[in-house]
Amino acid sequence: MNLEREKLASIVSKNLKKYRKEKNLSQLKVAAKAGVHFTYYSQVERKLRPDISVRLLLRIADALDITLNDLVYDWDGDFIDSP
Repeated sequence: MNLEREKLASIVSKNLKKYRKEKNLSQLKVAAKAGVHFTYYSQVERKLRPDISVRLLLRIADALDITLNDLVYDWDGDFIDSP
């Protein structure tokens, strides 16, 4: 896995946990609302599935009532360098 993909997976993972906990939702509840298997969602949140599709990220964002930008934005300011 290249560095940018690894960094993005880390950002998405961190944001999934952040928003899920803010909304007091379990992984099971988010997975059900997004229409994905609990195990798959859990793997995404734990950075074990770095190649998640944009379509699935959008479904998860909808389940959390947030935007795709909310999921991929690095709130800590440690941005991925672009070429």
